[in-house]
Amino acid sequence: MQSLKARLRLSIAAFGLLAAGSAFGQTLTMTDVSANPGAAAQSIQLNYTAGGNVSIIITNINLADANAIVTGLQYQHFNNGTTAFVACDGTFRTAGTIGGIVVRIACASTGAGTARYTIQSLDPTTDVLPSFTNLARAQFTIGAGATAGQTATFSYAPNCTAGQFPNVDNCTEFTTTAAARVNGTLTDTGDVTVSAPPTNRTLSYNPTTGTTIAFAAGVTAGTAAPNQTIVVTATGDTGTATLTGCATTGPAGVFSVAPTDLTFGDADPNPQNLTVGCTYPTTNATGTLTCSQTNAGGTATNVSWPLSCPAPNANPTIASNPASGSTFSVGGASVGSQGTATIDLSATGGSGAGTTTISCTSTGNVLIAAAPGTPAGQGPVAQTVTGANQPTDLSVGVVLTTAAQTPAGTITCTV
Repeated sequence: MQSLKARLRLSIAAFGLLAAGSAFGQTLTMTDVSANPGAAAQSIQLNYTAGGNVSIIITNINLADANAIVTGLQYQHFNNGTTAFVACDGTFRTAGTIGGIVVRIACASTGAGTARYTIQSLDPTTDVLPSFTNLARAQFTIGAGATAGQTATFSYAPNCTAGQFPNVDNCTEFTTTAAARVNGTLTDTGDVTVSAPPTNRTLSYNPTTGTTIAFAAGVTAGTAAPNQTIVVTATGDTGTATLTGCATTGPAGVFSVAPTDLTFGDADPNPQNLTVGCTYPTTNATGTLTCSQTNAGGTATNVSWPLSCPAPNANPTIASNPASGSTFSVGGASVGSQGTATIDLSATGGSGAGTTTISCTSTGNVLIAAAPGTPAGQGPVAQTVTGANQPTDLSVGVVLTTAAQTPAGTITCTV
């Protein structure tokens, strides 16, 4: 009989050692906070993932805050009776019922920035704590004087001096329904980070406003030049910035812009483009692109870019009226006076710096001069026509006689 009792005692002792040293996978975690200076009602939550027969958790929380960015700190737990969080005052209260298990919490501050939490089931000898989130927390305000990038950290502090349970397993915080201390995992410090305050969206441009948008030289007037692009970028993270009513000035039909309106907000914060076009003119063209800019929180102001589009260098084609090869008469007058006529010279197709030179001479009794001058010689009467300009007409004269002069002479223009 004594040998049976000895064997029984040995079995119990072996079971006790196994329970004290086993790891069940239960885990305490903390959430993080990133907020702007002055942000109120921020909270680090204490969450639990069940993994064994744990019925009691005792843990200390400590705040390390070298920059004093955490203000108005209050450790709290949820009170199911009032359905609200209450400040820690050492009183056990029901925090919630999860899966039929009543969860009770008591907590109290143990010094500057520290608190001690005891979380247990209603009957720790039988009821295993369920997993829970956001039943215990540290609530605070980010100091108004905090600067972006500053940090503070909530972390777990050892529970070696608790006294309620033996100091085993390196001061773990978990106790089973059998009153055995067991290992668990304390992970994820509660990190508080000060973020940069939000800034209103403002617009910037590439090329910058005031920069001339210059188009490349072309070959043929009336054709489209390669488009130019203005990249519009919004900087900032709050509000809506707009660019509206974009329009161009200059010679009719030369300059264009699309789209005429751009909007930058939370839904479309990425850079957008203005496409500026030019239809090659017959003479160099200038103009202006103007838009109304309204930054978030601001008032409308105009932004603008000068525009420049060169005419292609095309030589003008010369024609005459009367046409080349025609015979025409000068006007009648008294004998000995000069009968006159005009040859109308015209140019088409010229643009840019293209040029055509005209040189006219006469023979016989025909005298010529550049209009509106009086015909007085037989030339050459020369001129150069540039781009879309028109040539000067030619005045023709013949001294009248009693006899008909058929022909009186010939006019030859070399182009």
